[in-house]
Amino acid sequence: MHGNEVVGRETLLPLIEVLCKNYKSNTFITKLVNETRIFIMPSMNPDGHEIAHEGEIEQDGILRGRNDLVHDR
Repeated sequence: MHGNEVVGRETLLPLIEVLCKNYKSNTFITKLVNETRIFIMPSMNPDGHEIAHEGEIEQDGILRGRNDLVHDR
């Protein structure tokens, strides 16, 4: 997941709902929650999310994103 990808954030909401609604009523979910350390991180890079624009991957002629994808022109 990259900081500017909203999909990751949106996917966490149904996961949280499933875990909360099924806890104690579903043995698998209950065991999963009780025996697994679950970290829910809605944003790994809040700055990247803030500056992202839908469908835009270039800015000022430079490909933005991970450091290994930035190319100076």
